[in-house]
Amino acid sequence: MQFDARGVIPLVGEEIRQTMRCGGSDIGVTTHYLTKDGRPWLPVMGELHYSRVPRKDWEKELLKMKAGGVEIISSYVLWLHHETKPGEFNWVGNYSLRAFIQLCEKHSLYFFLRPGPWAHGECRNGGFPDWLDSACHGKLRCMDKIYLGYVKRFFREIAYQTKGCGNIIGIQAENEMMNNHTYLIEIKKLLVECGLCAPLFTATAWGEGEPFPVRELLPVFGGYPEAPWEQHTKELPPHLHNFFSKERNDAMIGTDVLPVTRQTREIEGKRGEGQDAVPFLTCEIGGGNQVTYHRRPLISAKDVFIIPFTMLGSGCNLLGYYMYHGGSNPVLDGVTTQESRETGYLNDYPVCSYDFQAPIGECGQIRPSYAALDLLHRFVKSFGERLCHMESLLPDILPRGRMDTQTLRAALRTDGEEGFLFLNNLQRLYKMPDHENITLSILLQSREIELEKLYLAPDSCCIIPVGITIGGKKLKYASAQPLSVERGTDGNEIWRFLPIYGNEPLCYFEEETVVLTETGVWVGDALLKLEHLRAFAPTSGRKLTLRRMRKSIPFTQFRYLGLTDKTREFLVTWDENEKYLIVDPIGNVAQAYHEGKLIADWFCYGDTWVIDVRELVPRSITIKVQPLTEEDDIYLEVPMEKNVCRLSVKAVQEEMVFINCKCK
Repeated sequence: MQFDARGVIPLVGEEIRQTMRCGGSDIGVTTHYLTKDGRPWLPVMGELHYSRVPRKDWEKELLKMKAGGVEIISSYVLWLHHETKPGEFNWVGNYSLRAFIQLCEKHSLYFFLRPGPWAHGECRNGGFPDWLDSACHGKLRCMDKIYLGYVKRFFREIAYQTKGCGNIIGIQAENEMMNNHTYLIEIKKLLVECGLCAPLFTATAWGEGEPFPVRELLPVFGGYPEAPWEQHTKELPPHLHNFFSKERNDAMIGTDVLPVTRQTREIEGKRGEGQDAVPFLTCEIGGGNQVTYHRRPLISAKDVFIIPFTMLGSGCNLLGYYMYHGGSNPVLDGVTTQESRETGYLNDYPVCSYDFQAPIGECGQIRPSYAALDLLHRFVKSFGERLCHMESLLPDILPRGRMDTQTLRAALRTDGEEGFLFLNNLQRLYKMPDHENITLSILLQSREIELEKLYLAPDSCCIIPVGITIGGKKLKYASAQPLSVERGTDGNEIWRFLPIYGNEPLCYFEEETVVLTETGVWVGDALLKLEHLRAFAPTSGRKLTLRRMRKSIPFTQFRYLGLTDKTREFLVTWDENEKYLIVDPIGNVAQAYHEGKLIADWFCYGDTWVIDVRELVPRSITIKVQPLTEEDDIYLEVPMEKNVCRLSVKAVQEEMVFINCKCK
């Protein structure tokens, strides 16, 4: 396998948007990357919906996100959450957009505004208020003057709430709107007229059709581990973004609201028209997936990690996650707000839970994907500026198709003189073979580098530095993965590496070969150290004794799923100092009630359910479980016993809860 980088030169971005002051820095956009104070910048963005998280938790959850490497917080402004009755807006408590943005600013986090007006987010009507359809005579998401008048009123409210906030780095116009660019540009025009301005104006660019209006709006992309919105219950084909590719678009996104497009597109692909003139930016890399009633994938940390990994190797210069933090749907004026078939949508979702299997779940619980992504984000923070100048090259040998599990998947980001080699041997739901004695040839501008006898284990991936300078000495390559580089107290650089399973951790310099160790080895004026992955220890908790109850809770909340009542009820009690319940349910769907009020629910799919009980008095809830039956046509990746209702519940005192994924 060979990479030919002899014709590659460092990418120098030509400015396509004037720089704007934001968060104390000058933010700009070039043809290849974003800039911050004139320097190339590859940031990490993560989505948290403020109106789905209790206000009392905002600050600690934002700090968790920042600690995981997130620099930009994005959020929908879900119209339905703010204007349930025409002209009566709610911007207080959990719905205080201003307070949320100010908290971001307090902790030096940028904010990316996604005001819709149609937002989706698995919210009923795509986030449109229930009254809007009749008020606009059914003419929505179009150029109708009545509709645009209501949109403008909503945008003016948002502009008032955000006035004076100096950290709004971007604004997304609409969502999942394709082939109506006149409308998209009109939405941008209304945003600006209402006083909403930012360095970045974007729009989601999945789907296919006419060329994207890149002069007005930057296209942003995504990719999810699964597609629970698909209307069948069969296994999906291998995901495009488990491969390195020139294709930015994931045609699997939004097939419930957009026409089905080229879902079987093969590996190399071509960029969409006009995309070479703008940087490769993302806004919806799946931090997990929200489960639907009929499709319930179980997303592992590797499933989450591999998509931003391959996108980064393929040239991505903004990693944007949806969702990075889960949440819970509010009940407004006694009415639930989730999407459902009962309300005219194609899918049924949980009433309360918007957990999304995210790195940080709906109750603030930490999943292994949080730790996995943190490693990638540490790499991006240290080497992102270099990556911005680097083109993504594919090798001379590519996988023959999505079912090819034998051909090594590789990409090289390089400026012609140095680079980073990305290798992937992971494909969701498929067992991959190991690759032994890997030999690669990389032709750089001034020399050829041969990589020999590398090993890549099944279900693993890695990044290998090639041709870079460390401590004043030229590195040919390393059989260890660079994690970060930082300045020590003496001013010297400290390079940290991770071992690559099955390889001795070596750095092959032109003059010598260095063995990496935990204590460190000096190369010139740089200290090279080997780090090991920290063990992820799930929270244990105290096991609770459950009491089987006679049915006392009406079946009402289950009826939107079209089920026949076969539920069983369990009484759960806990002690005063215990804050969360860790629940492992066996069944179809489960719901938790406190004094007869629904407070949490779960579609059973093999993951652990966490319930926040900090504010509940008396300290007891009833959990009602519906069993899985032979008649239920549901896609599950973890076998679930049928005709059984069973619970295992633990109570924990800790403020921070770690849970593991019971993955296949």
